Amino acid sequence: MDQASPLQAYWRLSRTHTYSLLLALPLLLAYELLLLLVNRLRPDGRGVANMAELVLRRLLAAFGAGGAAVLMVALFAVAALLIAQERRRHPAWPLWPLRPWILAAMMLESAAWALVLGRGVGWLTASLTLSPSAFRPLALALGAQSLSRGEGFVLSLGAGLFEELLFRVILVSGAAAALLALQRIGIVGEFFARLGLAGPRRTTLFVAFLSALSFSLMHYVGDFGDRFQLASFVFRLLAGLAFTAVYLLRGFGIVAWSHALYDVGIYLLSPPSTS
Repeated sequence: MDQASPLQAYWRLSRTHTYSLLLALPLLLAYELLLLLVNRLRPDGRGVANMAELVLRRLLAAFGAGGAAVLMVALFAVAALLIAQERRRHPAWPLWPLRPWILAAMMLESAAWALVLGRGVGWLTASLTLSPSAFRPLALALGAQSLSRGEGFVLSLGAGLFEELLFRVILVSGAAAALLALQRIGIVGEFFARLGLAGPRRTTLFVAFLSALSFSLMHYVGDFGDRFQLASFVFRLLAGLAFTAVYLLRGFGIVAWSHALYDVGIYLLSPPSTS
């Protein structure tokens, strides 16, 4: 990899756990620190949080380890373990010292994805639903509707991290790995074959659709959920599929920032209440 061109080095290194997770670290820290601030300023005393983060907390609570602090520790521990394992498995890769230009280029790529996907998904939604108004981009941050602009901004940062972690890493990669493992059992493998879902590619496509469907539906759940509309449902379904493609192609760090930058742009350009 040392003899690779700058473009080849960027393509390979930007997909590693090391660069991907380190790129996501500032997103996590910014979200948690700003969330503490906005919750202290809320007049009703009720704290807000990204819905996907709450789901992850509840998953940990099911194992007797709930709470925001526990989730933070778990995320840092898993990230450190993945980076350490990658360094042991690939000692020849030039992962350290870090190359700042790669992280900077990853941020620029994330911004480009946010812009392209926002416009592209909006156009495709308008075409499929025959609704020109569907071309208007929608916020994707779960639980951010009907909140103040500042609160929506903070939850948008959390959306990039926690929604991609839940819907892409866990529900796509995790579920695909689990289903592929189950297919090794004879009767289960035959069942999936009859459904036309056997094999890595078809299994991944299947769980990607289920993940995108869940991602869209969760925007209509809870106190801060949207009123269901076909155009917004289709927009978020397609956005979930698009982010899955970015995740599988470019990794977690870039898709997390792409999602966050998209939502941040929406909240900076228009009040959350109009989305």
